[in-house]
Amino acid sequence: MRAIAVLFASILLFGSALSVTDAQKASAAAWIKTKVGGCYSQANRHGPCYDCSSLVWHAYAQAGFSGLPPTTHGYPTSGAVYRVSGTTASVMQVGDILYQDGHVGMYVGGGMVVNAQNPTAGIKMHTVDSYRTWGFNTVYRVR
Repeated sequence: MRAIAVLFASILLFGSALSVTDAQKASAAAWIKTKVGGCYSQANRHGPCYDCSSLVWHAYAQAGFSGLPPTTHGYPTSGAVYRVSGTTASVMQVGDILYQDGHVGMYVGGGMVVNAQNPTAGIKMHTVDSYRTWGFNTVYRVR
């Protein structure tokens, strides 16, 4: 009985899967890249326009994982992610979440990050180095 309770709690905490596979991370990254050039809308959870956290959340949700926090402020305490040591592209993996207080983007490989920037710029792809100038200081990896 306890094992069933632990399993149920894990599903509630981590979404529809107990962990995210590399294939799901790749799927999330592929989906988010299709949104480059799209529009930004703050606090929009349903598309077609997204803010930064909803863009990352939808990328993982379409890949079968809905356990991410709905806002950027939930990442530091979320059980769905863990902090990676270092912030260089050499330590990043596809699907990693680049975080700064109040903003997130997703590492999509090849030294590139996709994020929903602001209402004027919309959804953009940047190099990790140019994204770094915005002040991101943490890399989170989805469990």
